[in-house]
Amino acid sequence: MRRLLVGRVEADWPLLVAVAPFKAGGRGGPMNYTDIPPGPLTTRHVADLHIHPNSPVALRMTGADLARWLERSVSLFHSIAPGSRDTNLVDPAFPSYNFDMIHGLSFAIDLS
Repeated sequence: MRRLLVGRVEADWPLLVAVAPFKAGGRGGPMNYTDIPPGPLTTRHVADLHIHPNSPVALRMTGADLARWLERSVSLFHSIAPGSRDTNLVDPAFPSYNFDMIHGLSFAIDLS
């Protein structure tokens, strides 16, 4: 992606990558995961990671836009009151493909 930005003002901006798991248990069941064994990566492994015909895109956004994106993504988690016990952490009705992970970014989530 960086090579596509050469000569543009955006070339020096931070570049983050967002991905979401398509197969992450949940309603698909406990065996609904992608398992890539050690060794060479095959076309079958890549196809299993990305099962829908989506196209990659580049977005220019502000920090506030990114914060809203992350807030939506972490709505996968239930609010948990401090000191509570046996509370489900994850909402099983939340589609795993809406739990975006932003590589190159670290943040903390307050579940209370």
